[in-house]
Amino acid sequence: MPGAGGASSTPPASPSAQAKAPKPLNLPPSAVPVRSTVATPPPLRGQSGQQGTAVDALLHEVISADASMEKFRFRLKPRFESLLKADDDAVLNWGERNLGALRQVSQDQARLAGELARINPTQWTERCKQAASRPPSVLGRIFGGNGETPQYYETKVDQIRTELMQFRKELTALYEEVEPDAEDLLMDVTALQTFAKQPGSKLDAVLVDGRLRTLIAAQQTVLMTMQALDNFKATCAQSMMTIDQLLQVIIPNWRLAESQR
Repeated sequence: MPGAGGASSTPPASPSAQAKAPKPLNLPPSAVPVRSTVATPPPLRGQSGQQGTAVDALLHEVISADASMEKFRFRLKPRFESLLKADDDAVLNWGERNLGALRQVSQDQARLAGELARINPTQWTERCKQAASRPPSVLGRIFGGNGETPQYYETKVDQIRTELMQFRKELTALYEEVEPDAEDLLMDVTALQTFAKQPGSKLDAVLVDGRLRTLIAAQQTVLMTMQALDNFKATCAQSMMTIDQLLQVIIPNWRLAESQR
């Protein structure tokens, strides 16, 4: 029954119930618990922890031997991961993509060598110098020296200079193709060479050694190709400077001398 004034007739809580009610914690600000967060798991290392550890060990061996290889870490890592899963057939084809690209480069280099021989700037610049330095004969005055006139050589060497400019552009483009392929081949050799030293490999040691020899020999071919391209560029530059001297100095003086005879 409700009491006077509408007061509730609900009986007060028993002493035992009051004892069970939680009391608020009066903690200082520094002691307030921090809400916990779920830790982010570390990134996977390879397909398994064991493979990841092996890859890291191989990378460490390479970089410890040559600190400059640090910049190639992320290009070596997938190669080591592939070797850890490779079979003998994979070893037989290791680095094949780069070998194919470099074979094409060697063919292009041989083609450019033939092109430079066809242009033959050295022969023409020497002929021009000799023609400009010798006095014309009587028949030469009458018949124009069998065509060896200042105008003839001016046209010829100017044409050669234009061809050399185009030739240098082709050289530059080819060199820019070779450099990344040469670096990729270095990665292939380094990865297989380092992996071959590890004990307990299931790969056929004879196959690994044979493929490694092939790749190293290809590296030497690449170096010789790049040196040949450098030599071609130097020959072009020297010939173009000689032609400039012919066009700007020797042929004008030759023409002037011819006009005064």
